[in-house]
Amino acid sequence: MQQGTSNGVAGAAASGSGNSKLGNDGQLRLLGYVRVSSKNAADHEPSAKEQEKEIRAWARKAGHLILNVARDEGVSGDNGVDEREGLAMVLALLHRGKADGLGVAHMDRLSRKLTV
Repeated sequence: MQQGTSNGVAGAAASGSGNSKLGNDGQLRLLGYVRVSSKNAADHEPSAKEQEKEIRAWARKAGHLILNVARDEGVSGDNGVDEREGLAMVLALLHRGKADGLGVAHMDRLSRKLTV
C-alpha cells in the first residue's frame, strides 16, 4: 500500500485484486472522490471543483493517472455508502480491479468517522 498526504491530499492505493496495471515507472491508475455536504458554506469546506483540482495536482506531481473523479454533492459524510452514489461507484470499480487506488482531497471528504 502506498499513502500520501502532500498538499492536504490524502491518497491510498493497493493492488490487492491482482489486476493492477502499475507500470515500471510506479504510475498508479487512481480514481478521485469529492464530497460537498449540504452545509458547505457554513463549514467553509472546499468546493467540489477545488477538491478535484487538489486531487489532480497531487496525482500529477506524484506521477499517477486519475481515471475518473466521482462526486457526491449535498451529501453528509455521516451517510452510509448506500446513500452516496459517487462513493459506491468508486468502491465498486476498485473492487473489480478497474483502478489501483482512490484519492481524496481530505480524509473527511471520504467519511466523518474513520474506523478500521
